Amino acid sequence: MAAMKFDPKDLPTLREKDPQLYFAILKKLEEDAKSSKEMSFLEGLSYHQKLFVFAESKRRAAICSRRAGKSHSIACWLLKGGFESPHQQSLYIAHSKAMARKIMMTAMEQINRSFDLGLKFHEVDGQLHVTLPNKHTIWLAGCKDAGEIDKFRGIYLKRVCIDEAQSAGSWMDELVNDVLEPALLDLDGEIALTGTPCPVPSGFFYEATTGDGNMSKWPVTHWTCVNNPYIQRKEEEVTGEMLSDPNHQNPFALKFLEEKRKANRWDDSNPTYRREWLGLWVIDRGALVYPCDPSKNYIHELPEPEDPKWKYAIGIDVGYVDDCAWTVVAYKKSLPTIYVVESTKRSKFIPSKVAVYTQLLMKKYNTSNVVIDAGGLGKGYQMEMWEKYGVFAENAKKGQKRGFQAVVAGEIKSGNIKFLPRETEPLIDEMGALVWEDEKRERESQELDNHACDSFLYIIRKVNSWYKPKFEESEPTRDQRLRKVVSEDRKRVAAGIRKSKRISDRKKNWARHIRDWKV
Repeated sequence: MAAMKFDPKDLPTLREKDPQLYFAILKKLEEDAKSSKEMSFLEGLSYHQKLFVFAESKRRAAICSRRAGKSHSIACWLLKGGFESPHQQSLYIAHSKAMARKIMMTAMEQINRSFDLGLKFHEVDGQLHVTLPNKHTIWLAGCKDAGEIDKFRGIYLKRVCIDEAQSAGSWMDELVNDVLEPALLDLDGEIALTGTPCPVPSGFFYEATTGDGNMSKWPVTHWTCVNNPYIQRKEEEVTGEMLSDPNHQNPFALKFLEEKRKANRWDDSNPTYRREWLGLWVIDRGALVYPCDPSKNYIHELPEPEDPKWKYAIGIDVGYVDDCAWTVVAYKKSLPTIYVVESTKRSKFIPSKVAVYTQLLMKKYNTSNVVIDAGGLGKGYQMEMWEKYGVFAENAKKGQKRGFQAVVAGEIKSGNIKFLPRETEPLIDEMGALVWEDEKRERESQELDNHACDSFLYIIRKVNSWYKPKFEESEPTRDQRLRKVVSEDRKRVAAGIRKSKRISDRKKNWARHIRDWKV
């Protein structure tokens, strides 16, 4: 049956003939007008942003460069789903609650100011929520490791987005397949993975966006800052033609990238440039603080594990809100290689729990060689562990951190530090994500976890000087023998001069004492 056409001019006549139909039509028009106002924030999306937001698939992914407008796209996608499903719930996951607040709450607040959507922002039981006028709630949460996965079990979701998915560890498979997708089943919901390629092409996000490994490829939208028409332009300067053109290139973004390449001496093949600014998957180990290479640094077991010459040491990085981390290494005085044999992270551990867990590790590896971050909060942990539990831990060396990170990176590259990947999974996950804050590589990223990495750095710094290689001395040359003789003669002459001077000084002192006595 063909749809009937309705002219709003006929409303006055309809009111007299059929009041019930008149009020039904009026209500529908009001709802359509309200819906049109609510969805007005979608009109300013660029071509590639619309591809992501309006994709019909239940699974979707976005690979973007920096400053591409990814966060705004995610916010629009979540809000669109929220306005279409009253009284339901959606979820945004970042690496931490602080990052969720910084990224997504900021984006939604900006949209709310621009379009007057009536969003309410509040925190309930320590969790961030955005509530729409139709009572749909968007939960802005953090998930930094496998220990936080369980908080997402048992809820019903309309939409969920995992942002910066490249930073997630091996627990991502469990989060998506075992927890989130079952939570979407009842409401026939949708899931999105978004991020920038990580330095080492591996992990769940890489496999989902490329189809490599055991996963089928998710529908992917890819765009960069060059496709963002709003860079260095006001909203009124962005035309509809710019928004609808799939090949639009922002000249200001192109100029910025050209200047950045010159400043950093990058060519078009530079891996950091291709990864961060073109959004392409490339191997870029140079961007990692600790460039671990599985082919060079992984082993399946400790060589000769029963050898009594093995010595063990434990490094601890303490925290309460942040994770507390332990790293255990094995070494021999006769070998240059250090083996990382265990890594653990725990959250909300008070000093007694830290002491007990450290005692367990000390007993397991038969060692009393423990170092701890004794700065700030760590000092209290250190003293209570010693005074109440008899667990003594030395102060970890923390000065000149950047310099020693370079030393450790060199040892990793040379293969002198090796890891048991299964036993050190928390450390491996952190090292695979921890990158430098900027291209100058003066400081590690402050937005990513580094607790296991810090405990690793402390203990490597402690045991790195144990290796004392013995070199076979070759027969000295004639010149070397002469220099040695001359040097020894000079030392004897200098010692004789110092001795005669001391004798002369003593004689002068005695003469003065005798003179004073006679007087």
